[in-house]
Amino acid sequence: MSSFRKKLLIHSGIFLALVLAFGISLFFIGERITGQAAEIEGVRKQLYDWVVALESFASIRSEYSMKAERYEQVIKNRLPEKELLIDLKKDIQFLAGGEGLTSNVVFNQEDSTQSARIGAIGLTLTLSGDYDAITRFIGRLNELRYLVSIESMAVTRRGGNTVDVEAKGKVLYRK
Repeated sequence: MSSFRKKLLIHSGIFLALVLAFGISLFFIGERITGQAAEIEGVRKQLYDWVVALESFASIRSEYSMKAERYEQVIKNRLPEKELLIDLKKDIQFLAGGEGLTSNVVFNQEDSTQSARIGAIGLTLTLSGDYDAITRFIGRLNELRYLVSIESMAVTRRGGNTVDVEAKGKVLYRK
């Protein structure tokens, strides 16, 4: 073999080894790039899902905050402050007097509520009078500007159509 052929074979071998090394390197780099591209695509999809979810949340939040403002205004109109509950006794006596009933309201202890903005005070309401007038009175309790919840009621017949009623419940107020 001539020295030219030897050099040609050596140089060709080195060249083929380099091409083979570059080819193998490019193959592994290509695989890594493909893996990174798939990961980037997954992150892009996740980001898109988050953007869609945030847009939905923002629209829902604005919709419900408007509704919440309306309900908060209703609660402010319907729930008095604690100091104004003194008027409840007068209002109940006025309403009962309009029906020809005798009434008494006694405020009991404060009851706990789950809200930090709303409180409750227990009350005992005693009524005496005509049965039909008492049923009309109970129906008209919703006309008061207070939220009164009746939890229990005891009715005792005195004679004829006259009854005594003792109702226990609570009235809500704004803290």
